[in-house]
Order: sequence, then structure tokens, then C-alpha cells
Amino acid sequence: MLEHAKLRFLSYSNLVVNVDIDELILSKENKTLSEHVNESTSGAIIFSGVWIQNIREKEQTVPKYSDFKYIDIRKGKPAKKWVLDPSRCDKEIQWNLHSFSKEFAPDEVDNVELKHFTGITPNWRNIEFRKEKKFNPEFNFIDKELVKTFEKVFFD
Repeated sequence: MLEHAKLRFLSYSNLVVNVDIDELILSKENKTLSEHVNESTSGAIIFSGVWIQNIREKEQTVPKYSDFKYIDIRKGKPAKKWVLDPSRCDKEIQWNLHSFSKEFAPDEVDNVELKHFTGITPNWRNIEFRKEKKFNPEFNFIDKELVKTFEKVFFD
């Protein structure tokens, strides 16, 4: 389906951002994604990030991104995601959910970070994944970059 979307629509766009509804992307350098991609040698960037845990301080009827701010140091990194400029990438390159076809090497960057929110996820395959977690001061820490971004973006 991604290949069909690429050929039909996405190849005409200025930028393709491959993330899910339960993921946000933060730039550690306060640059736009376009700026990061423009600075890349390949026309594409790939990056990982952190899992934002399903721990809320206030109970809400509907979860919002700004309700979540804790990471769990025991958790690994989520699968990588990518952003690209289709005009700078060969049309023959296969776009996959977390990578590209073998012959293409996007620029791996660490100044862009994925925030994957387990409290927002529509992960229908794993009910345990979506359950609200109890705060544990031994393993859970506030993602300060995320909180700072929320303070700029959200007004609640």
C-alpha cells in the first residue's frame, strides 16, 4: 500500500513523513524536518527515539499527548522512522515502514527523536501494551525535552 501511495501521490510532495498517529517527532536543534532533510546527503533521514509511557498525573476522559511525559529506562528504543524529499531520492527505491530497500542508505541522525506514546496508541494487537502503568520512581523519569516542547505548543 505504501508503494502505491508513493507512486500515485507521495512522489509529488515536498516532504514525506513516515510516522503513526501515536508518534511525535522532536528536533533537538529547533530546526524543521525540511531543514534536516535538506542538510542530508541522501535526501532522507532515519531516526529512533523513546517510548513515552502510559502514565498520567491527571485523569482525563480522553487522553491527550500532553498528559504523558514519562519514559521508562528499562524499555528499548521504538522502531526507526524516516522523513524524505521524494525529488532527491531515486524512484526505484522501495519505501518500507521502518527502512528502505537495501541499495539506499538514508542519513541516520541523532538530533531528531521519535516520541512513541503508548497511552495514545491504537495498537489493537496488544491490549497489555495500552494498559495504564503505575509510576515507579526507580525506572520512570520525566522527558524534559518533551515537557518543554509541550509548554511551547499546548496551552492547557
